[in-house]
Amino acid sequence: MRKAALVSVLFLRALLLAPPALRAEEVPRFLIESIAVEGASAGAQRIVVAESLLRPGNIYDETELRDATARIQRLPFVVSTDFRLARGSSFGKYALIIRIQQIKPLFLDAESTTTWSVDQRFFPQPGGGLEIRDELNQSRTGRLVLGSRAFLGSAGVLNLAAERVEHRNDRYTASYSQYDLFGTRASFTVLASYLESPGARGRGAPGDRFDWHLRDNITYEAIAVLPLGANDSLRASWQREQRPISYFVADPQTQQLQHNLRSLPEIRTEVFWIHDTTNDPLFPTSGTRMTAGAVRSNTPTSSFLATGRRKLDELRASAERSWSITPAQALTLGGIGSDNDQLIRTYGAYATWGLDLWGRERTLRYGDLRLELGADRVWTRIRSDPFQARSTVHGSVVFRNAWGVLRLSADYQGWRND
Repeated sequence: MRKAALVSVLFLRALLLAPPALRAEEVPRFLIESIAVEGASAGAQRIVVAESLLRPGNIYDETELRDATARIQRLPFVVSTDFRLARGSSFGKYALIIRIQQIKPLFLDAESTTTWSVDQRFFPQPGGGLEIRDELNQSRTGRLVLGSRAFLGSAGVLNLAAERVEHRNDRYTASYSQYDLFGTRASFTVLASYLESPGARGRGAPGDRFDWHLRDNITYEAIAVLPLGANDSLRASWQREQRPISYFVADPQTQQLQHNLRSLPEIRTEVFWIHDTTNDPLFPTSGTRMTAGAVRSNTPTSSFLATGRRKLDELRASAERSWSITPAQALTLGGIGSDNDQLIRTYGAYATWGLDLWGRERTLRYGDLRLELGADRVWTRIRSDPFQARSTVHGSVVFRNAWGVLRLSADYQGWRND
């Protein structure tokens, strides 16, 4: 009995004197003596450290370090990030080294999508009435963005981009973002974009069209992001753009109707709460992203002989969760919902399975190559009409490296009434 008690005392003493790593109930913590950033330009280093929320002289566990890495990964100019701990100046102190791969000053994003859709068409019948037939149609869309990014001053970023979308007008955008405002993760962005011929209309002759003044083709936007916590933020934006308005005016003398085309401003404001713990904005393998907010649009309208304005309010919410199935596979489930001025309601659910074809351990050197397969279902209701349901099955091959992103996709869509 006395021998058993002695063994128990010795075991308890050994457990108390054991290193922290051997105590299953205790999480290892590290005193960070210094922080260094590798792979980042001088202008990006301050932004990376500010986004990490890590400060020298504090103690962090591995979960907190991983959480900081995920925040850095979500920065728009970061392709990949990782960290390691090196020995500090004395025992128990560590030097944190954050290693990132930064996007090139000149980058390219390209996307090509082929869509097969089942559409309903109405055919008149010889005996009267209409016959509804489902037809399979094919369409292709392409998108190409050429951009450049430069770091200016203290935590400032200048972005220039030219965007070409198939079957749409070209857009050219310039924006400036200031990060780490007031010593926090707050940021402010001002943006101006020019859209070629947004309301161009032909008069009948080939190549003949009439537009309003070029200055009316510019959209202005201001975006502010205020951090509410480590992974929560409030995003507010204000946007002003011109909308083409077409109507007729009666001549005071002849009373003949004359067509009139002019542009009137549309003002759009948004406020959203965002919770984001995902470890990658493009290829998430873990984490949750939730948003909730409201959009108000003050938009111009026109009737046959007059113009007016209307305010539209929209509520939106979304939630998605990503899980790592294996080191190379991930699953994302999500849902969306919106209410547009109590006239149009939209609900949706989606699932995406991703397979990293090259493996994440080769990210820093070769880039990411991913296969994605997924499906979504969206229900739309206009006023009290029956819900219209759309189902989509899609597949994509996506490649990302420091020069940009390339995506090749194929979709199949079908509509039906619920």
